[in-house]
Amino acid sequence: TEMFTALLAHDLRSPLTAILASSQLLTRRTADSAALEAAARIESSGRRMAAMIEDLLDLARARLAGGIVVKRESADFRLLVERVVREHQAAVPTRPIEATFDGNLTGQWDPERIAQVASNLIGNAIKHGDAGGIVSVRLDGTRSDSVSLIVKNAGTIAPAVLAHLFDPFRGGGHEPGRGAGLGLGLYIVSQIVQAHQGTVSVTTGDGNETSFLVQLPRTGPR
Repeated sequence: TEMFTALLAHDLRSPLTAILASSQLLTRRTADSAALEAAARIESSGRRMAAMIEDLLDLARARLAGGIVVKRESADFRLLVERVVREHQAAVPTRPIEATFDGNLTGQWDPERIAQVASNLIGNAIKHGDAGGIVSVRLDGTRSDSVSLIVKNAGTIAPAVLAHLFDPFRGGGHEPGRGAGLGLGLYIVSQIVQAHQGTVSVTTGDGNETSFLVQLPRTGPR
C-alpha cells in the first residue's frame, strides 16, 4: 500500500505542475475578470493538492524508509516560526496569531522540516480551534540543551479523537470534506520530531484550551 501511495503521489506531480503553469500563464495573458477569477481558483486548488501530494510522499517516506530523513544544519527557530506565522496570518487574517520568543533559539535542525512542524501545528490550531479564539505560539530557548515550541488554541479535543491524534488519516478529528486535508498533518509532525530525537505531546480540556508541546534537542546524536 505504501509503495502504491508513493508511486501515485510521484506520478501526480507532473500533471499538477502543468496545471499550475497553465493557470499562471492564463493570469499573465488575460484581462478578463471571469478568466482571472477562474485561474485564481485553479491555482489555489492546485496548491492545496500539491500540499496533499507532499503529505502522501512523507507518509511513504516514513513507512518505507524507516522514518523521515532530516538534514541538520545551523538554524534559527525564531526566523522559521516568524515566516510561518506571517504566511498563516496572510492566509487567514481574521484569526489572530500571537507569537512570543524567549532565550537562545538556535540549534542544529533541518530548517524546512522544522518550519513544516510549526506550520502544521499552527494550521491545525486555526482549523480546529474555536473560531473566535487567538492562536498562541511560544518558543522557549531558555534551556541549554533543548528548545520548546508551544502552540495553543481555544477549544478541546474529544477523548475518542485524542487517542488517535497522531495516527495517519485520523489526526484532524473532523470528517473529510470539501477543502479538508488528508489528516496527515499531525502524523507528519510526530515523524519529523522523532527524526530530530525530540518529543511531541498534547494537553486538552484545562480551561477550554488545547496545547501542543514540541521539545527538540539543540543538536543531534554525537
